[in-house]
Amino acid sequence: MKIDHDFVCEVFRRYAAGDGRPVGEAPRSMPAEQQARLEAFADAVRDVVAGATGDDASGFRAAFDQAQHLGAGIDTDELLRSLHVPDGAGEHEVALRRLLLRIPDGWGRWIGCSSGWFELLARAERELAAVCPTFTVHQIKEKFGTLRLYAEFDYDDDLAVEVRAAEPACPSRQELAEILGLKDPSGEDAVGDVWQKAYERVFVPAHDDWAGRVEAIRGSEEGHRAIEEQARRAEEFERLIERFEKQSASVCELCGAEGALSRTVEQWPWYALRCDGCRKAGWTIASQDR
Repeated sequence: MKIDHDFVCEVFRRYAAGDGRPVGEAPRSMPAEQQARLEAFADAVRDVVAGATGDDASGFRAAFDQAQHLGAGIDTDELLRSLHVPDGAGEHEVALRRLLLRIPDGWGRWIGCSSGWFELLARAERELAAVCPTFTVHQIKEKFGTLRLYAEFDYDDDLAVEVRAAEPACPSRQELAEILGLKDPSGEDAVGDVWQKAYERVFVPAHDDWAGRVEAIRGSEEGHRAIEEQARRAEEFERLIERFEKQSASVCELCGAEGALSRTVEQWPWYALRCDGCRKAGWTIASQDR
């Protein structure tokens, strides 16, 4: 197949102008069928983990086969694209949805902790957004018994919206192949060659022009003041995350009441934040260990 170089350069120009990149689907909740399959798969995986420490070889094998069967039917693209709003979100659902929408495409939008911490997360979303409205979330989960909120300050928020929107985009080799109608772009070396030439001819100059504009903005007196203010906000942002993670160390993950780091009484203990009411038999307060 002969690839028209002028056409490819025109594709790059459209992308650089901001009107060539396809608009992806908006994140949404998983379809009910896929959600049910995912929950069944999670149950099967728990059975596999439990069976790995037992002496029922046939039961372990059955659980493993079940997990494998259910996992094969899960649409991973749908899984990563969907919003996994946790059960029991209640009055905090809107704030939790906002947190999930801050997770980039392809990272998986779910919250890995129980409902006792949802109020903490809702407050964190409000307070972090007040400091940096465009912050990004990478992961929300429980780790070693306490909350972990992996969030990133947006160091480009000193730029006006129209300046950020003007940053040129660059089509990937895969996107270019799809525009050309190629079914197997990995086998078309010509795609790589023409992509590189168009990248150097069109995208590099466009991006250099935009970067020069940004440098001029940040080099101005007003730009220096904005960067200084941004540095102050970035420090406050990190302090807020640290504060909310520390607060979780005294809040029961299950019900939100006052709790303490607890662990199961076994050779390989499981640690979690539990209050007196949620700490079941076979658990002890970790600070009471000798």
